[in-house]
Amino acid sequence: MEKWLSEISPGLKISFEDYDRANLLGLQIRQTGGDIIQSYSPLNVGFGISYILPIIVTLLKAEEGDLVILENPEAHLHPKGQRKMGELISKAANGGVQIILETHSDHILNGIRLSARNKEIDPEKVQLYYFSKDQDMKPVVENPIIQPDGRLNFWPDGFFDEWDKAIDEMF
Repeated sequence: MEKWLSEISPGLKISFEDYDRANLLGLQIRQTGGDIIQSYSPLNVGFGISYILPIIVTLLKAEEGDLVILENPEAHLHPKGQRKMGELISKAANGGVQIILETHSDHILNGIRLSARNKEIDPEKVQLYYFSKDQDMKPVVENPIIQPDGRLNFWPDGFFDEWDKAIDEMF
């Protein structure tokens, strides 16, 4: 868990203290950087850390055949942390864990695409669905496919293309 926590949020380490007589487990979060080490209670750190800890533990403890459902695992994470979360999700899926993931993060998707490109997950194990509506407000479901090089066979309009549209407007 420490490895993935430091990948997703560099410089963070956690420690646990078992208060067996009280049936409690204490959690301490340490931020390291240079010669400085500061410790914090989970109540005094950003929401992203307390949000991702159960996700990381769930993905690492899941066994082949388990089902894990994740909604917005990118919440409160910086872009690099989101990408690393996508890579961790890929590793769990490649280990036989079935994952249903709902995300609005192109960084999560890019982590999964990089995992496919780096042969850390078989792209055939990944199914993408993009939901939108047509002019008559009827549901439209598109199924882009990740290719072995990590590219998608097509990008539906509105599918993580906002950055490209913003760049086009600027220039």
